[in-house]
Amino acid sequence: MEDEVDWDTEDIPEGTSTDHPVLARAPEQTPVAVKVPCTAYDLRNYEQRIGNTLVDPKSYSHSRTIQGKIKTFVYSALRHFDLGLCHATFLTGAECRMGMKCPWRHHPLREEEIKWMLANTQDEHQIHKFLQDVERCWNSPRIPLPGANLEVIRK
Repeated sequence: MEDEVDWDTEDIPEGTSTDHPVLARAPEQTPVAVKVPCTAYDLRNYEQRIGNTLVDPKSYSHSRTIQGKIKTFVYSALRHFDLGLCHATFLTGAECRMGMKCPWRHHPLREEEIKWMLANTQDEHQIHKFLQDVERCWNSPRIPLPGANLEVIRK
């Protein structure tokens, strides 16, 4: 049995949108193409090469590899567009224990990388939380020592 609804339309003037109801839709936004940053690499071979030397099973988590790198899905990227971000440096608020010997990137995110992440995401909440965490953690407790230059070692 259907509930009866009182559609009292006496107070609505003629010619209003209620005469011809239309489903409300958000205005369609044309996706803006954002070029993949030049700092995004396919690091799968590199990660495999260093894999056995840095394995720390206790450091593995949902968002971090056992080698201490942030997994690409955390910033909405595919595995072959990897920024090689050090988990300790970018997301913990602690210094990376490996310092300059770390095989992952410590230098800050570039503006074009942030734009790419924001344009590439399917989950705006997740990417905004990631960027807030990076902003809070990256220079804490102090600006990190340089990590790996992935441009040189990715090959």
